[in-house]
Amino acid sequence: MNKIITVPEGLIRSMGVKNPRPYVYGAYALAAGILIFIVVRAIKRNREGKWNSGLTQERLTEELGKLNTNGAALTKGEAITIAQNLLNAMDRFGTDEQAILDNLSRCKTASDLNLIIQSFGIKPKSSTGLADTWVERNVEGVMKNLNGWLRDELSGADLMAVKKIYDNLGVAL
Repeated sequence: MNKIITVPEGLIRSMGVKNPRPYVYGAYALAAGILIFIVVRAIKRNREGKWNSGLTQERLTEELGKLNTNGAALTKGEAITIAQNLLNAMDRFGTDEQAILDNLSRCKTASDLNLIIQSFGIKPKSSTGLADTWVERNVEGVMKNLNGWLRDELSGADLMAVKKIYDNLGVAL
């Protein structure tokens, strides 16, 4: 046991502390507590269905049904570009509300909007945007589609403007 605490103990002794063991044991206890918190939270989120909500790309396609792209004004390529623009507008700190409204305003029919929602797909969302680290994906992140991202990122007048676009097209937000 002495070998484990030798390095931290020596470091603390060099700072002038005569009995460093309580500090070393306290640091180990704190690190263990943080690790236990992260593991318990990940397990709890998984049980609550927040880790992976079961909202898969296949289920999203089933919910939206077969798209009638005959009435769509957008091509699949345009829908993918708009979906990427929407993700870029909502990713990381800050949200570009105007970019969201501009891109959603390009939808002329419900088929257009559903095509964009399907192109956006299901993405892990953390408090700062797209969850790209292990901790963000497994502890903090929640799988959401475009509608979930919009509800998380927008509020007030901006959310009402997006809701109006959705309502005009007959699609639920």
